[in-house]
Amino acid sequence: MLKRFLVPLLVLGLLATPAFAADETQPDLSALANQAKQAEALLKQGKFAEALAAYQALTEAHPDDKAFAKEAQLLERVIELREFVKTEEAGPQWERIVVALDSWYHQKGLVAMALEQGKAAHAKADSATTAALVAGSLLELGKNEEAAKFTTDLR
Repeated sequence: MLKRFLVPLLVLGLLATPAFAADETQPDLSALANQAKQAEALLKQGKFAEALAAYQALTEAHPDDKAFAKEAQLLERVIELREFVKTEEAGPQWERIVVALDSWYHQKGLVAMALEQGKAAHAKADSATTAALVAGSLLELGKNEEAAKFTTDLR
């Protein structure tokens, strides 16, 4: 009979020990998710420098989470490439970078920014590649008539 009461008490005692208690050194996942959402929101608003700072802060606060460091590094490179596209003359390398940025915009769901960049690139280079980027973004945004007019005006 004593054994019958002793086992549940022993189990309760083990569950109350720090080894089984919630680990308070783990990050608060809801706060972490909120910080990541804020960084994404800044990015979607086109606030690239602020989004980069947010990802860098997340990286410093959570050095074991390599996703934040990767996102910060990628965003830093995107910022550099955006500046390159604005300041450099059109050419084959420039056009490849424009295509890479367009792909990144679309991957991130920043299609309106892809369209803006595509239009600026097409105004600068007036190439079939930049025209395709503009038309693709217009179609993805559901602006079919504008895409049709744009492609018709190319002729």
